[in-house]
Amino acid sequence: MKIFTIGYQGWRSHELVVELKTHNVEMLIDVRSRPYSKKAEFNKPFISKTMEEAGISYRWAGRWLGGMQGDLTYDQIRELEKYQEALGRLVERIKTGQVICIMCMERNPFQCHRLGLIGVDLEKRDVQVIHLGYNGRKPEKKVEQKGLF
Repeated sequence: MKIFTIGYQGWRSHELVVELKTHNVEMLIDVRSRPYSKKAEFNKPFISKTMEEAGISYRWAGRWLGGMQGDLTYDQIRELEKYQEALGRLVERIKTGQVICIMCMERNPFQCHRLGLIGVDLEKRDVQVIHLGYNGRKPEKKVEQKGLF
């Protein structure tokens, strides 16, 4: 069993779609506690529509799997019944073979609850967690060289 994770930091929504399609992702689960961004294209209404148009199901699960729940630490969140139930439902969905990716904002999974909370707990349940768009796998940006000649 496996699941992908991705942080949209540094991406445009159309680049995110390409990356998800490259890995045959069928469902994107948004695990941001608050599904809004300074980048409007990643606000829930817009990213939901973008995914729908790309043929990728979108679900927001930040209420249950979000990393910012008041002043709670990851260990305290782990103890919440709603977190454990949502994690169990996620594992059951993974078992069906559906290709799923969870999304948050931070590009670096080591700075995000995708790894420090959800990823750790999924690995304890024998789910392989694969982080997309990290370790140099970021969309290439063309840089124009000006003023040299």
